[in-house]
Amino acid sequence: MVMSRGKTIRIDVNAHRILVNVKEEMKEEGIGSPTLSDAVRRMNRKLDNCYSNDEEGGG
Repeated sequence: MVMSRGKTIRIDVNAHRILVNVKEEMKEEGIGSPTLSDAVRRMNRKLDNCYSNDEEGGG
C-alpha cells in the first residue's frame, strides 16, 4: 500500500479492508476525500480511546 508522501508499507489484507471501510464511513459523514492515511489516524484515535477507557476501568 502506498501512503501519502510516497511511503510504501505492507499491511495485512484484512487490515486493508477495515481501513477501506473506515474511509467509506468518513465519506458518508461528509468528510471530503479521506485517504487511507486519514483512516489510519481515525483508527488510532479509536484504539487510544478504547485503551484509555480500559485503564480507567471502563468499557
